[in-house]
Amino acid sequence: MREPRTFPVTVTTPVTRSAPLRQAVYDVLIELIVGGALQPGRHLVEAELAEDLGVSRQPVREALLRLQADGWVELRPAQGAFVHSPTVEEATQLLSVRAVLETHSARGAAQYATGPDITRLWELQAAGIAALSADDARGIVEANAALHGFITELARNRCFDHQAISAIPMFPPEWSVTGHQSASCAPVSC
Repeated sequence: MREPRTFPVTVTTPVTRSAPLRQAVYDVLIELIVGGALQPGRHLVEAELAEDLGVSRQPVREALLRLQADGWVELRPAQGAFVHSPTVEEATQLLSVRAVLETHSARGAAQYATGPDITRLWELQAAGIAALSADDARGIVEANAALHGFITELARNRCFDHQAISAIPMFPPEWSVTGHQSASCAPVSC
């Protein structure tokens, strides 16, 4: 039996073409996954996504392939695409890799940060604390990404940019590592 569609409630406007269409679709789907609109284990029907996003099926297909490569989606033969449900082992491995990369990034940031940079770091930390205090899951994810992105930028390593870290999935704070929602689970991010 097919799961009822609840996806259109989250999408308020069709995808625009400011970026290549497959990139715009990819970005929207990542936002919906991180924001919790597309839960772990959720079946992603290509035709429905295309209709809801106001695009053809081709950019959706391309985005789903990239989402699979990046660890956000599972493509199952004869079943379709599903939002990935991380296992405990996978979450542990991802955290260990992120810890190594972010430690290297932080070391470089500490070496090169100026007074205004340090002020900005405090502002980004305050935004994260405010989101946490407000129990704003999306705000926590966004603040975390902004803080870590800025730290990586400060490291001044052209070979090691925020893309290297962000390619490793971070799971929304409301997800448990088994893919089921839990109000009490800790965020699976660094």
